[in-house]
Amino acid sequence: MKKSENTTRPLVKLLILSAAVVITVLGSGCFAVLLGAGAGVAGTAYYEGKLTSTVKANPEQVQTATEAAFKEQNIKLTSSTSNTLEAKIVGKTAEDSTVTVTASLEKNGQSKVGIRIGTFGNQAMSEKIYAAIDRNLPKAKK
Repeated sequence: MKKSENTTRPLVKLLILSAAVVITVLGSGCFAVLLGAGAGVAGTAYYEGKLTSTVKANPEQVQTATEAAFKEQNIKLTSSTSNTLEAKIVGKTAEDSTVTVTASLEKNGQSKVGIRIGTFGNQAMSEKIYAAIDRNLPKAKK
């Protein structure tokens, strides 16, 4: 019997270690990155409470589209600034959560967009706002 006990212990230790790794990944927010766009809007990532994506528009166009998206979503615009390199649009939801949308110009002429709701984020609401922003961006001519 001692021989089978010695072969079982390493297996049990491996299972416990594997379970610990899975629990750590699920609890750390990395799981959302692993899911990526599969869980939400295509081409976006949700990590540590912030949704990010890249759009084919400059920051000033993102600002205009975000203001329109806020209006559609009944988010009260509290501040909005932009220039050729970056934009920051801030609003408040009916539940008094702060919505912050940022855009920064990338080297390829596109903009990296970030959306955060409140302190800890809200993935579903971020995806809904992103979809509204995307709808309001100028469409590329073919």
